Amino acid sequence: MRFAPLFFVLILLLTACGRRAAAPSLSGDAEAQSKLTGNWILEVVRDGIHFKSFTTVASDGEYVSQLTDNGIRTFELEGTWLIKDGILTDTITKHSNTNTHLPIVSRDLIIRLDDQELIVKAKERPELQVVFRKDKQ
Repeated sequence: MRFAPLFFVLILLLTACGRRAAAPSLSGDAEAQSKLTGNWILEVVRDGIHFKSFTTVASDGEYVSQLTDNGIRTFELEGTWLIKDGILTDTITKHSNTNTHLPIVSRDLIIRLDDQELIVKAKERPELQVVFRKDKQ
C-alpha cells in the first residue's frame, strides 16, 4: 500500500453531511490567505480508521503537518497552502515517507473560510467535503 498520497486520501474521505455553504465572501486572495495562518485540526473516521492531522500554517502559506492513523503511524509533511480565486492549492514538498514522489499538488474549492473553520471540496470529487477546525490554543 502506498502512503504517499495518504494525506490527500484523508482529505477526500470526509463526505458532506447535507450542509451547504456559500462560497467564501472575501475581499481578495490576500485576506483569505491571512485567515489560513495558525493551527488547524482535521479528524476523520473512515472504514474504522481514525485519521487526525495537526497543521501549522505560517503567514506566507508554508506549513508543517503531522498526520496519524489510529495513533499508530505518524507522517510528517511540509508544503505550502496558497489561495487564488477561491481555490486552495496544496503543494507537499517534503514527506517523511522517503518513497513519496514529490511534489504532490492538489487543488480544492474553498466552500468556507473563517476564523474557526476551513471547508474545502475536492475538484475531482465534488461530493466530498473536508472540514478543518482552527485550534484556538
